Amino acid sequence: MESPTAAATPSPAAELDESGLCASGGPLTGCGVAFEAVKEVLSALTSEWAGSGSEQAETCAALVGKALGRPVLCRAWEDPEGLRCAAPRGLAEALGAEAEAAEAAGAGGLARSLRALRGGVDVFSWKEPRHLVSDEMRPEGAPALSIDALLGGPGRFKSAMMVGLRRYGASFESDEILVGLTWLAPGTFYPQHAHDAAELYQMMVGTGAWGPTQGHLEPMPPGRFLSIPSASPHTVQAPADGPLLAVYAWTGRLNGRFWFCDCALGDKYSSDINKIASPEDYYNAMAGDYESVVRSWGYRMPEAAVDALKAQADLSGAPSTLNVLDLGCGDGLVGAALQAHGFECVVGADISSEMLAKAKLRRCYREVHRSDLSQKLPFEDDVFDVILCVGTTTYLEPAVLVDWLRVVRPGGALILTHKTSVWKVWEPDQELLVRAGAMTQAWVSEPMHYLPSLRNDAKADPDERAKVYVYRKATL
Repeated sequence: MESPTAAATPSPAAELDESGLCASGGPLTGCGVAFEAVKEVLSALTSEWAGSGSEQAETCAALVGKALGRPVLCRAWEDPEGLRCAAPRGLAEALGAEAEAAEAAGAGGLARSLRALRGGVDVFSWKEPRHLVSDEMRPEGAPALSIDALLGGPGRFKSAMMVGLRRYGASFESDEILVGLTWLAPGTFYPQHAHDAAELYQMMVGTGAWGPTQGHLEPMPPGRFLSIPSASPHTVQAPADGPLLAVYAWTGRLNGRFWFCDCALGDKYSSDINKIASPEDYYNAMAGDYESVVRSWGYRMPEAAVDALKAQADLSGAPSTLNVLDLGCGDGLVGAALQAHGFECVVGADISSEMLAKAKLRRCYREVHRSDLSQKLPFEDDVFDVILCVGTTTYLEPAVLVDWLRVVRPGGALILTHKTSVWKVWEPDQELLVRAGAMTQAWVSEPMHYLPSLRNDAKADPDERAKVYVYRKATL
């Protein structure tokens, strides 16, 4: 794939004053205590941090807790895969140059923060991004900083390069913050294909980044707010004539479903809160060409799930007599696969009204319901012989399984599909339900390529896999 030539851009420091932090395309500004916490944390990243990772984490946690007005739980980060390595060559020099430019522009606060970051370069825990491409541009040392090593502790978004103060489980509103520093060597690609928001929205880094399209990369102008469709292959690329260097912060709803950006990336200050597209908004917008797009990627999980249902679920009765619920039915790909196998009594449920309108046109559903699958399902107990949820668990917490089992009759089947980043989160809860006697595991597939047509595409994650799970609800 041919890379576009990056145009030279002036230092962002010229646009900044004492109230701004640095992003590669311009100032990063925020509002409220979260932004003050960001500034305190950045100013604390100095060469005095010569202690252990645990001590560093506790220092950061104390600063953030002070700014937020409440204690912050912090655990030291461990790296069982042994990915830690030396700091990127040239990062300290780049930070120093940016600090000098900020000082010359009268942005003393920014200059102090950048010098603090420079002083901590050799203390941070670095790791090599798993899917770095463009080997000829590979620097000595890692091209990305895992600040998660300092504050976040082990967690769901381990590969994200950021400080994270996170809680998991049900949705919640929060003023907690994520702070990050991203460094990429000149010309380096860093694909981000996981659906988790903490990984997806690393792309919000200004001029040094490049926006994704299906066929090629386009330059990302300063100030453009990126809301990357979660199913779209996408890539960050550093400009050819210099490294990508960005400092950024997020605050808001941190469970991966809805995020609010407490920053503006561009050449003007703003305290506006930008809403990143929810799954409902995204799929409503994508409904028109959803099938053609995902089929072009080689997406075949609907067929794989229905094949598993037929072969492994040990159903009693003819398919035409069974009541089936398709959760996250979208525009009806699973319903069409079910219809091809003789299932006639199928109900669809999805949060996207536009997708449901497309699903109705297929005439493979007895009825469809607009429903938020994170909430209690609008169905009576024990009414379905089969539930399928294909390609939807990305947006949900595994706690919903309890309610899903409620609407399945005893002995009925539950069919799930998860991609790599999701099964690591869901499998422990599934195993708990099995051990509790709520359901039994009938079959699990071997991992298969999730989007096989994209395996050789630099914008996609070549290691992304998916599995199909078949469970039976316990009998009384």
